[in-house]
Amino acid sequence: MIEEPGLFASLAKTMAPAAPMVGLTAAYVVVAVWYWLRLGRGSVPRSRRVCRRWGLVFGMIAMGGIVVGVSIVDSKEMPIPYLASWFIVGISMFAVVVTAGIDVILTTLLYRESLQRHMLRDAQNLRQAIDNHEDANAG
Repeated sequence: MIEEPGLFASLAKTMAPAAPMVGLTAAYVVVAVWYWLRLGRGSVPRSRRVCRRWGLVFGMIAMGGIVVGVSIVDSKEMPIPYLASWFIVGISMFAVVVTAGIDVILTTLLYRESLQRHMLRDAQNLRQAIDNHEDANAG
């Protein structure tokens, strides 16, 4: 009895034409560069900027590995570079997920700091209003 290869084995043999893959990667790079520049604005906190830029770098590395693994390197003729490209994709995608998790933590901390500043400001305003009211009633 002949066993047919599983789904993952048949996917590993699939090759896509390089032109569309390079086009998709170029589109990603254009959007990533645009976002990189938008992150450079002064309104973006430094910690968020650094974290998101690292995520963009890891995403670009992943895209490069995907292009190599899908459309440039043939798995039968060059198995080591093929596996290396997908290993790079896996590691860089893991790094993207880690930076996204760090970004969530940073966003939570930044929100908490902002909330504390607003609460302090509101408490000071309330204290000032109470003092003004007491002064008006005393005099």
